[in-house]
Amino acid sequence: MSKKDIHPFEKIWENGMRQITSGGKPVHNLADLSGMKIRTPNSRFALDLFKSLGAAPVAMNFSELYTSLQTHVVDGQENPLANIEFARFFEVQKYLSLSSHMWGGYWLLANGDWWKAIPTNLQDVVSRNAVKVAERQRSDIQKLNDSLVVKLKSQGMTVNEVAAADRAAMKAKLADYYARWKKEFGDTAWGLMEGYTGKLG
Repeated sequence: MSKKDIHPFEKIWENGMRQITSGGKPVHNLADLSGMKIRTPNSRFALDLFKSLGAAPVAMNFSELYTSLQTHVVDGQENPLANIEFARFFEVQKYLSLSSHMWGGYWLLANGDWWKAIPTNLQDVVSRNAVKVAERQRSDIQKLNDSLVVKLKSQGMTVNEVAAADRAAMKAKLADYYARWKKEFGDTAWGLMEGYTGKLG
C-alpha cells in the first residue's frame, strides 16, 4: 500500500462473518448451493467463491438487492448479520444459514501525501486513537452480531448452523479456488494470511 501512496492504519474494522439467506430452502451443504442464484457484491473473490462451490452467483449492487429477492430475480444472498437485519431481508427471505464462509472488514486508510505532511506528534495521536476506535468498533459489532440471530428468528427467519462436516466439504471443494488466488497474491502474502487462517487448500 505504501508503494501506492496509501497509508494503512494498524487495525481493520469489523464487519462480521458473511452468512447466507435464501427464500426456497435452507443451505445445509454443497448440494443445497448447487445452481442456486445467489447475489454477491461485484467482487472477483465472492463470485469465484460461489462459482467454485457450484452456485450461480450474480453480481448486483446492494441497493437493488431487496427488490431482486422480493421478485425472485435471485434465490438468496450473503452478507453479515448486521446488513441482513438493517436491510430488512427477513421480509423477503425465509432462511438464514450460518455458514460463516467469508469475513468482511473495513480498513481505515489515508492518502499517503496527506499523512506524510502531518507532524509526527499528530500522527502518533491519530494512530493511537485509530487503534482504540477500531477495538471498540470490533467489540460493538461482535455484541450486535451475537444478538441478531435471536432478533432475526423473532422476525420470522428460520435459522440453521452449517455443520462442521459440511463446512469441511465446502472447504475441500475450494482447493482450485485457493490455488488460483495463491498464484495471484504470491507466496509471501498467502503465507501471512495462512498465519491467521491456518492452511488453505
